[in-house]
Amino acid sequence: MQSENFTKISPVKKFLISKFSPKRLKELARVNCDVAEKVKNYLDNLYGRDNYTLIAVGRSLATVAETVKLLGGDVKIIPLSQMRHSLPKEIKDTDVYKKYLEHIGLSRKNLTDNAKRQYILMDFAVSGASLEHTEQLLKSESFLGELQNLTRLELSTVPGVEKIKNLFHFQRFKPFSPVGKLTVDEFKNAFIQSRPETCQELKGNISGFLRKLFCFNVAETLSKGSYKDFYPQKELHAVERLTTQTALKNSVKRAMKHLETVINLILKINDIKPGGNGI
Repeated sequence: MQSENFTKISPVKKFLISKFSPKRLKELARVNCDVAEKVKNYLDNLYGRDNYTLIAVGRSLATVAETVKLLGGDVKIIPLSQMRHSLPKEIKDTDVYKKYLEHIGLSRKNLTDNAKRQYILMDFAVSGASLEHTEQLLKSESFLGELQNLTRLELSTVPGVEKIKNLFHFQRFKPFSPVGKLTVDEFKNAFIQSRPETCQELKGNISGFLRKLFCFNVAETLSKGSYKDFYPQKELHAVERLTTQTALKNSVKRAMKHLETVINLILKINDIKPGGNGI
């Protein structure tokens, strides 16, 4: 994702990599750049250029946030997953996650000393519960405390994003994220899951390669400027097929088949015959 790395690649290699990049991956790279620019322009107008820090929560918007940074924005990307559920009463290893936040510049002192600067938690939200719980967690006494300059903002509020929201709903950008999955009961792994070099999701050769290929196409797209108001027809068409009645019926059939397999396994383990003992 570093622009200087892209400039070091020879023109011949750039041509070959671009030529053999899948068309749908190219579409995702272009729409990623388009959304990133829309997010940055929106925040610039809302808070003033250089007066805010965007904090991307989790993996959904991580590549968009990376691109906002390439466009000149101040960005932090924090691993934090499955926040739609209410926070548990006791959370282990909060000291590790607090150290991680301080390591990337998100300490209570830093936010207090920069009271006029806005720190914006952003994620793709369906119900809004994830962002609400994230803000609740970070504003707790274990982390940053009640700070007025820490707020939350859903991606859906950014003008122009509505038409491609299904790409985020179906997690099309998560495989290229620089951070891994991290739930509140896994805070001990905060530093490991916060970097593409160490996070579990990118350890495989294929997953690591796809991220590099995606990053290359993002850099190439930015260099050409060929992304404004881009509409990803192929990728959206692929996503639409997942929402048809046929796809939903097949999904239910697979779920029922899986349930049947689990029930039969339980019966076998307990030596119970179907139809007997009230089954």
